[in-house]
Parts: sequence; C-alpha cells; structure tokens
Amino acid sequence: MQKWLNETKVTILLGMGLILAAIFKIVDWEIVNLWVLAVLSVVGLLPIAWRAGQALRYHVISIELLVTIAMLGAMYLGEFEESAIVSFLFLFGSVLEQRAVKKTRAAVQSLTNLAPKTALVKSKVNQWKMVPIEQVQKGAILLIKNGAQIPVDGVVMQGQGSANQANLTGESMPVALTLGMPVFAGSYLVEGNLEVKAQKVGAETAFGQIIEMIEEAQDQKSPIEKTIDHFARWYTPAVLGLALLVGVLNHNLVQAITILILGCPGALVIGAPIAMVTGIGNGAKHGIMVKGGDVLATLAQVDTVVFDKTGTLTVGQPKVQNKLDENLTQTQAEVLATIEQRSNHPLAQALLRVLPQPMSTLVGQLTVKNGLGMVFEGNNQKWYVGNEHLIQISAVPVTTKQRKFIQAIEDAGQSLVLFANQERVLAIYGIADQIRVETKMALRALRQIGVQKMVMMTGDHAQAAEAVANPLTLSYESNLLPADKADLIQTYQKAGHKVAFVGDGVNDGPALAQADVGIAMGNGAEVAIETGDVILMHSNLERLVHARQLAQQTQKIVWQNITLALLTVAFLLLGLIFNFIYMASGMFVHEMSIIIVILNALRLTHFRP
Repeated sequence: MQKWLNETKVTILLGMGLILAAIFKIVDWEIVNLWVLAVLSVVGLLPIAWRAGQALRYHVISIELLVTIAMLGAMYLGEFEESAIVSFLFLFGSVLEQRAVKKTRAAVQSLTNLAPKTALVKSKVNQWKMVPIEQVQKGAILLIKNGAQIPVDGVVMQGQGSANQANLTGESMPVALTLGMPVFAGSYLVEGNLEVKAQKVGAETAFGQIIEMIEEAQDQKSPIEKTIDHFARWYTPAVLGLALLVGVLNHNLVQAITILILGCPGALVIGAPIAMVTGIGNGAKHGIMVKGGDVLATLAQVDTVVFDKTGTLTVGQPKVQNKLDENLTQTQAEVLATIEQRSNHPLAQALLRVLPQPMSTLVGQLTVKNGLGMVFEGNNQKWYVGNEHLIQISAVPVTTKQRKFIQAIEDAGQSLVLFANQERVLAIYGIADQIRVETKMALRALRQIGVQKMVMMTGDHAQAAEAVANPLTLSYESNLLPADKADLIQTYQKAGHKVAFVGDGVNDGPALAQADVGIAMGNGAEVAIETGDVILMHSNLERLVHARQLAQQTQKIVWQNITLALLTVAFLLLGLIFNFIYMASGMFVHEMSIIIVILNALRLTHFRP
C-alpha cells in the first residue's frame, strides 16, 4: 500500500495534473477539467488519509486528519479545485520537510559512509579471508595493510606503522603504532602493515558510538520542542471541535472546512525540531557532538564556564622539567613505569618518556585514588604514585631535602608527582605543560558572546594553577578533589548561574555530571566522553566557541520560526473573520509558512562563527 502512496511521486503527479486541469479550463473543457480535478483530489487524499489512519491507530489526532476531513467536505460540496489544490500544497510542504530533515542528517550519513565495510580476517588454517564487517567477532586477528582503513577497535599484535585518526580526534598528525598499542575503527593506516586483535566491533567501537550518539541526539527534544508537542496534542483536537461546532451552529460547512485548513499548526510543530536537528547536524560536521536538543538549548543559556587545567586549557603533553630520584634503583624505576603504563593521564605519559621499559613480570592490584593518584599492591609491597596529599595520608615520611625540592617545584608552578613505597619517597618529579595555542583567543571570544564568569579548577597545587591561570586572566581553585569540583559547580548553580564544565579526565566525571552542560575533550578518558553532554572531537577550544555560538543561533532561529508560525495563525484567523481567506488560499499561506521556517532552519547547515 505504501509503495503506491509515495508522497514525492503523488506530489509530482498532482502538480502535473493541476497544470493539465488549468489548460482544460482555459480552453473551456469544463467537464474534463472537473473530472481531472476530481481524480486528483482522490489521488491526493489517499496518502494524507493513510497517514491520518496510522496516527489514529495510536490514538493521535494529527494534522493529516484535519486535512482529510476538510478535503472530504470540499469534495462533498463539489469543490474539487479547492480539494486538489489543498492536497498538492499539503503534500508539497510535507515532501520539502522530509527532504530538509534528510539533508540535516547528512552529517551522520557521511560518518556512516566512512565506516569500513569489510575486513581481512585470519582463518583457522592461518589464511587471510575478506569478510563483511558484520561477520567479524571479538578476538579475531585482522590484517591491516598500508593505506587501508582499520575496521575494529583492537590492539596491535604484530608489525608497526602509523595511523591517521582524524575521523575520531580531528588531529591530522599520524599516531605511531607498535606492539600492544590500541587502534580504532575508522582511522587509516598510512604507513606499515599490522596484525590486530579485535576487541570491539560494529556499534561497540568508538567510531560506532560516535555515530550512534549523534543519531540519538537528533531525536532528543529541547524543552521548547516538548512544550510545542504538548500544545499540539490539545490544539489539534480543539481545532477539530471548533470546526464541528461552527458547522453545527452556523450550518456553514464551507466555513467549518476552512477552519480545519487554517487551524493546522504545521509551521509551529516543525519550526523548532527542524532547527534543532539542523543545529546538531552542523555541530557533527565540525567535530562537535551534541547529545540532544535540550543540551543545545541549555548551552545557549550558559553564563559560567568552568575549565579543568591539564589537557583542557593546556596541551595535555607535559614534560618532566625537574626530578629528584637519587634514591631510585633501576628496578624501582621499572616498577614506576609499569604502574604509569596503566594510566592515560597526561602526567603519566610524561613520566613514561623518561623512565625505562616497564616490567612484564610485575603482577598486582592497582587502585586509582581520584584526585590523589594510584596505589599498587604487588610482590608483597605497596607502591604510591601521586600528589603530596596521597603521600601524607599514606603516612610515608618525607625528608627535609625532599620538602625543599617540593617547595621549589611548587614555586616554579610545576605539577608534582611523587613515587614512594611504604618506607620512603623514592622519587619526585616536577612536570610542566604548555597552554594551548588557541586558549587565549577562545576565552576572549567566549567573553564577547555572553559568558560572564570563567574559572579554572584543578587538583594541582596553587602555584601550578597560578602559572596557567594568570596568563589567561582566569580566576582559579586549586588542590581540589573530584568531589570538590562538583561541589563548587553546585555552589555556582545555587547562586543562579547556568554552568558548563569543560574537562577530559576520569576525575572530571563528577563535575561533568553536575554541570548544566558537561563538555568533554575528544582526546580525553572514556568516562569523561560518556558523561559529557557535548564532545569536542578535535580537542580544540575554538570548537567550544563554535558550539556556544551555534547554540545561540539555533535558539534564535527556533524563536524566529515560532513567531512566524504564530503570526501566520493570527493572519489566517483574521482572514477567516473578515472573509478574505478561503480554503485554497489559506492552505497556500499555511504551506508557505512551513517552507519559510524550513528554509530559515536550513541556514544553520552552513553556519560558521
């Protein structure tokens, strides 16, 4: 049935038929003109009535039902020209709406098209076989050739090379890959050949989750969309009731039918959703993943932005600047490297660049102390890696020389990492990071577009915080645990502020969840990305400016569309009262208002700050 009710084909047929009917009218073939219009009315009615029937199955009184009743009434009165024109205009507006929604989802479709379709998998007889990606299972060994796209999330089992992960991170610089390193679906192997063990496949991969995230986000509704939907639930039945009342009391079927046509809230219903979907699509195209229209609406209202320090305001690639490790043996340094290898914190990566190779034989239990560091228990020994507070609460003694070194590191504004066993501190490292190149300009731009308050929060000591905050003209809070960050955000919220938090680490999870809008850097920890409402895939603060302006522009267009829709309804009602609007002309104005709000929303497709 649906095959024969294709709205695009029916709309084209109606358009051609109306042109033909107009020709017959010009040459005074009135009977033929009437028959053509009658056939067109029936043809146009079918897809509209079908949609009305489908809605009624779920106890929904839809706009299609109003138009169906109006068209049946017009046909009963012999107004076939009116009913044919109404059906054409209604279906034409519906087709444009569908095409607009399809266009706004093009960014998601382009991502889907980037996903690999096949993979080279090692068979049981150690031969490589090309199979559809849907048949690849966890644990399978895949061969990735030079220039090929990586089809799974996994780990390198053999070979070495480098991969372009721009589809995931936005970073165009290739990432070197060697034995044991992770690889991600959607990235390209630009050098070398690899054998990879599949750990995540299909929708479970990071690439698959990004696509799913955007698709879900485009279905999430903002508060204004929910309000309009609620309004439409009672408004449409009210219009139907009003039309029946007018028809019964005035015995005027034409006026009742006209009310049904003029009362359709089409532009009002479509105006907000099409703008939100288009805005989310624009964000996806520019590496900004927004998890729903409600997030976009809230982001437009944010007046306070709180930043994590390391990896957010800074590059997240710190280097060891100073160290005191005269008590550190080679074996202990290998133990430290083994512990740090299990962390993705930027400070851990900095230490790994100056430490020897990790121990492959070290076995034990690692406990992460959020905001403090890590504790490793193995080989009948406890090892502590973290800040000074972790060492203090663990009751590890610190010598006078070490205290002076700690003070010197703090005075230099460097981050501290201490390594200790149960008896003493074995090594102290002073680590410094660089402020991101775009940070100053991004903060200046945020102030110019309405962000009134910006604060940096860090678990680092005051001097390290000051070294980053002062050049950026930011206020700061230091020596904070993850729960402290969330508590401070709650304090701002109680004072009436709409707060966004920008972070990238595991310890940013509570703050991201507490904020009105949690914004995660795309190169951050998985928990931060899962908790965040907005993901900056390029890990660039200029994208934050884009996201904020996109949210503001989307809200602006939403209200423009709502205003236009309400003005259209008011105009049509006045036309009905003063008898200068009739059924066909009313439908023309109604459909034109829908087209205008769609075109207005589509401006967001090409939006750039």
